[in-house]
Amino acid sequence: MLATSNEELVVGFLAAMGRADINALSEMLADDATWWLAGDLPVSGLYRGKAAVIGDFLWSAAVLFEPGSLTFELRN
Repeated sequence: MLATSNEELVVGFLAAMGRADINALSEMLADDATWWLAGDLPVSGLYRGKAAVIGDFLWSAAVLFEPGSLTFELRN
């Protein structure tokens, strides 16, 4: 997917998260990606690097939700 705007990239990323499409998410992340999730959830914390974001966070978070059960709304 070639996003032509930041909004399209975010919408595409969130849609891939909602589908639990790890392959699509991987294609959208930079090798030096950083992900931080606040709170006290089992997957809360700081993840540095694409491998950590995908392997440690996204795979762990994906099992917590039924694919297609998450919805997102982008607001300005």
